[in-house]
Amino acid sequence: MKKATTIVLCSLLWLFASCSKDKNDEYWQKKADDKYQEIENLVYSVSCENIDDFEIMSYNSTYFPVHKNIKSRFENLIEEHRYYRTKWFDIEPQINFSLNVWVINPPVELICHQGRPKLRYAQDLTLEETNKFILSNYKKLKEFYNDVPCTDPKDWQAIIVSKDCRCEFVTAHKTIRVSEFYELLNVQKVLDWQWRVLSEVKCDEPCTIKLGPIICKDGKPYVQ
Repeated sequence: MKKATTIVLCSLLWLFASCSKDKNDEYWQKKADDKYQEIENLVYSVSCENIDDFEIMSYNSTYFPVHKNIKSRFENLIEEHRYYRTKWFDIEPQINFSLNVWVINPPVELICHQGRPKLRYAQDLTLEETNKFILSNYKKLKEFYNDVPCTDPKDWQAIIVSKDCRCEFVTAHKTIRVSEFYELLNVQKVLDWQWRVLSEVKCDEPCTIKLGPIICKDGKPYVQ
């Protein structure tokens, strides 16, 4: 009898713990979802008249067009959302793993559309637009470090870029403005993918090119 009572008691304790755990899951998930909706409502509540008043800000591989007047509030909401997500993931770590398998798809343009800010992505573009963005973005990559002098070749690296099925390369500093540079590089990748889809061209994979060592010459990095 004592053994049966113990079994029943343990079962009830396990059931209570499970229910409590489920309630916590739902509570923190809802808090995170509500906060995310608040972020979106804030971002898209601002009318768009001058696109220069906006900047693209990212959070967990999601991008937002943020007006300068709400930037501080936006950042506070992001931190609140991060807190709720952390509490949720502490209870369900497998959710953290599944939600962090992000697809990198940065926007290629920020515009005003019908009085509201709008992000355009590579998949929104026509072939003509894609070609235009590929050229302009590649130029930005090539010129990104023009103002950074090359004094030690060990500080630099050559990065291969696929462009119209051709293997090109750009030189990049290893420690200066790295995240900004790689954001541009990711834009180039999605543009290249869109170009392949629209032009129906099958490129050789992977894109490889034999590069020599980097040297500094007249304050600029060069690949031998």
